[in-house]
Amino acid sequence: MKLLHLTDLHLTGDPSGQVRGVVTLESFRACLRSARQRHPDIRALILSGDLVQDDAGGYALLGAVLDELGLPTLCLPGNHDVANAMVADLPDRLMSPAGLPIGTDWRVLPLDSTLPGEERGRLGSTRLAELAARIEATESLHLLLALHHPPVRLGSAWIDDLGLEDGAALLELARRSGRVRGILWGHAHQAFERVEDGLTLMGTPSTCFQFAPGIDQFAIDQRGPGYRIVQLQVTGRLDTRVEWLE
Repeated sequence: MKLLHLTDLHLTGDPSGQVRGVVTLESFRACLRSARQRHPDIRALILSGDLVQDDAGGYALLGAVLDELGLPTLCLPGNHDVANAMVADLPDRLMSPAGLPIGTDWRVLPLDSTLPGEERGRLGSTRLAELAARIEATESLHLLLALHHPPVRLGSAWIDDLGLEDGAALLELARRSGRVRGILWGHAHQAFERVEDGLTLMGTPSTCFQFAPGIDQFAIDQRGPGYRIVQLQVTGRLDTRVEWLE
């Protein structure tokens, strides 16, 4: 069972709209075409925030693309999203407490890590308690968590300052559950992958432009758009890789 993870689309209401010199709708469509050509067996999509660049008009464009695609899709909010418009324009694709079932053994549980008016993220005690209850209530054997903000430090000071403040608490909850196999995120506009205590931690690059990794000051990387493929095995094994547009 294959999932496609896309993040940080930064769409605008103008189909030709650009962010940092990239026509973001065109770049998003190119990522989708590449993924579908290479992986025609994709079962579902996870879009983990910053779907638009502070422009509610981008949701109509996104909805039209997803309608064409016709695959189950789970949309999460990021710090650039417009909450009310996202609810109004993507009602059938928003995160829900039940998450997204994948086959009979897996389920993706989405998390809202946003703080109003802030670039950084936080879950807080209430959301963490709700997640613990959702994990307890679900009958799926294997769980994958998805959110916008990185729960671990990535080695870039400016990005790490804007990550998930209570990431350590999230990782501890995931470890204690015994059923969470991995965590997906965006926000950082760069690829990251590490396995810790049986958890596969996965940061996915943006569908438009990337931030230079491993440096303490803001800089745009020369690398182009990318996305992540996640293969879910019935045994609970998780295989994943980032693919870049050529």
